[in-house]
Amino acid sequence: MDLLHLSKIGNIKIRIHRAVKGKIKQITIKHCSSKKWYACITAEVKEKITKSSNSKKVGIDLGLIDFIYDSDGNKIKHPKILDKSLKKLAKEQRRLSRKKKKSKNRKKQRIKVARVYERTVNQRNDFLHKLSRCYVKGYGFIALEKLNIKGMVKNRYLSKSIVDASWSKFIQLIQYKAENAGVDIIKIDPKNTTINCSNCKSKVYKKLYNRIHKCKCGLEIDRDYNSAINILNIGQGLSKFTPVKIEPLRELTEVSASSVVEAGSSLR
Repeated sequence: MDLLHLSKIGNIKIRIHRAVKGKIKQITIKHCSSKKWYACITAEVKEKITKSSNSKKVGIDLGLIDFIYDSDGNKIKHPKILDKSLKKLAKEQRRLSRKKKKSKNRKKQRIKVARVYERTVNQRNDFLHKLSRCYVKGYGFIALEKLNIKGMVKNRYLSKSIVDASWSKFIQLIQYKAENAGVDIIKIDPKNTTINCSNCKSKVYKKLYNRIHKCKCGLEIDRDYNSAINILNIGQGLSKFTPVKIEPLRELTEVSASSVVEAGSSLR
């Protein structure tokens, strides 16, 4: 157990999950609804960022069925963390609704509900941190979609999955990790990335429930895999790279969310 010294308060016992580097500039104390206290430390670090020597490139498509499909054929299953916690959360909320208002038991139950939410958020953030780190370590160039997530959340048929998946959080994490690691990252306009064939550039229109991209040129692959290849090709074009080589018959790699959250897990 470590000690944190705060002026006018004194020494407080704390748990530090990693050593603080650099000069501490600010400490913010946060009290959550779960009745837990956190100290958020801001430190100034003088660190020279060198460009990554990794020549590997990848395009990433964020999906609803699968959380990620990339241009190398990696498929990361949607964690669905919120769904896994819904039964327990609903149970605790029903208990809360039966408690008498302003009673001590109601206050205790409200804390239980808050802790279920907090645990879900922590699990989600852990998954997103480790997944974004895998991509930053594995590639020197990353192409992403520039999505209007706020507009998509307004769609009641998509909003729950999008919020659960936390696309915005993942994009935010992978951007700052890439910047710190010297990895090139570019966001492209996703218009027609699902429609256009990544092999012959023809337009292949399909409904949301059509999960396979089937083109007259003979290319038949998962629609999200097709999108990921298009995202990489567009990103490379904007950055003056060479187009990705398409392998329509390759066997795709499926990676479960549970394998990603293991410390040190790689994509392949």
